[in-house]
Amino acid sequence: QVTRFPRYTDPIKLLETRKGRCGEWAHTFLLVLRAAGLDARHVSDSADHVWCEYYSASLGRWVHVDSCEQSWDQALLYEGGWGKKLAYVFAASRHGVADVTRRYVVQPQQLSSRRHLVPEAWLSSHLVTLTGRMRSHLDPASRRSLAMRDATEALQLMALESDDDSPNSAAAAASAALPGRQSGSAAWRAARGETGTSDSNARASNGPCTHYRPASDARLPALFGDAGRLTGGVCRASGENAGEEVQRAFDGCLSSKWLDFAGGGDKGSAWLQYCLLPSQQPAVISHYNLISAEDCPERDPCDWVLECIVAEPQTPTPAAAAAAASVAASSDSQAMVGSSI
Repeated sequence: QVTRFPRYTDPIKLLETRKGRCGEWAHTFLLVLRAAGLDARHVSDSADHVWCEYYSASLGRWVHVDSCEQSWDQALLYEGGWGKKLAYVFAASRHGVADVTRRYVVQPQQLSSRRHLVPEAWLSSHLVTLTGRMRSHLDPASRRSLAMRDATEALQLMALESDDDSPNSAAAAASAALPGRQSGSAAWRAARGETGTSDSNARASNGPCTHYRPASDARLPALFGDAGRLTGGVCRASGENAGEEVQRAFDGCLSSKWLDFAGGGDKGSAWLQYCLLPSQQPAVISHYNLISAEDCPERDPCDWVLECIVAEPQTPTPAAAAAAASVAASSDSQAMVGSSI
């Protein structure tokens, strides 16, 4: 049996089909960025992944954005998180093509040992020629402005190469906090070698669960407390995604969320826990609000179970033990408050 899976590149067609992989996501999001008035470009690497960049005038540089991974300004995601070894990364816009590999590798000084497809001098000359052709229709002032931007970017990339190249460098430390690939099935990610190291996988799901953290609800407007909302507690979960950590489930903000791709609970489910501190009085909870996330309807929970923990189980860390609390609730009460899950 043959399954037809056309790979469209026209974003208008993709908005109609709403199907695809990283390439389709990148093509469509590039349209979104340009529709928002941003100067954006398509980025592809020799390891078979694509994403976008947009130019930030306030930052004075090009900014990485991967809509497929919900990642913003995390250029070291693919090497540091996924465990890839990149050799060639090119960014293409309406006004030129650039070699931006140094931005996306943890140790740029080691690139020369990976790049053997073409001579470096030929590659640099070819990109300059292509870019010149793509800008030939522009007026002198526009060409000069773009050339100045190119020069600034070249200096920024050179600065990356002059940084500390040791495994303990700032770049290595930053990349160590990034997760493996989140999109796609586990089997597909594993087959592509993009699940990351065991350390990055542990960071994506934080092992059996995350550590206890303040629930980000202490600074909620007074009206929440006046309405009887519990605040000041701590929370943990089965796992979390970078930028969508467990505490965001309780921050009262509809534009943020908690997300657990890993499904560290029973049979692949995810779980979320809120605890009062020992210094707080037990509470009887009469109701709770559960709000699904704003991005993909297919990620909404199809079912959930509400449980009350009347005695905190043994926890593995002193921080977790210090946060242990008893939550008193009647048998017909709902004993958990969720705010933007």
